[in-house]
Amino acid sequence: MSEVPDAAKRTGRQSCQSCGLFLVGLSVLFLVYFVYDMRAPMWNAGRLKARLHAGMSAGEVVAASLRTGRHLVFVNPPMEGRWYFDDGGVTVGNEHTAEPAAVRALVDKQASDLAGRTLSFLYLSAVPVRASLRVTFDGAGRVSAFEGPVGHAD
Repeated sequence: MSEVPDAAKRTGRQSCQSCGLFLVGLSVLFLVYFVYDMRAPMWNAGRLKARLHAGMSAGEVVAASLRTGRHLVFVNPPMEGRWYFDDGGVTVGNEHTAEPAAVRALVDKQASDLAGRTLSFLYLSAVPVRASLRVTFDGAGRVSAFEGPVGHAD
């Protein structure tokens, strides 16, 4: 007589146990990702805050914000649509750049537009948790104050 392979000897109970272990493992991974994603905006805003100091130029601030996580940047009071900030760089007029040194040069070239304004960095995640950091510039276009990070949850 021939032997029955081990796979054929499996009972329904063993398959359920394997499936259950797989689902428990998947649930643990999801929970770890969810908790990390909830905390990531505050961590990212904190990374930017650690790089800031009074007297920095607008170009230095925007270059420091690159590669600090997914974020939006708002200018207060608003300007007419010449400036656009995102995770991948800065667009001023028709010029776009993503490299930190080039971003610094581009923003510093147009820094007079940001004099006396506030940049608000809003860090995002996949869950409804956000963190914001506000940077205020003086009349010369240098950092005069910054506050945050402040967490927001919906």
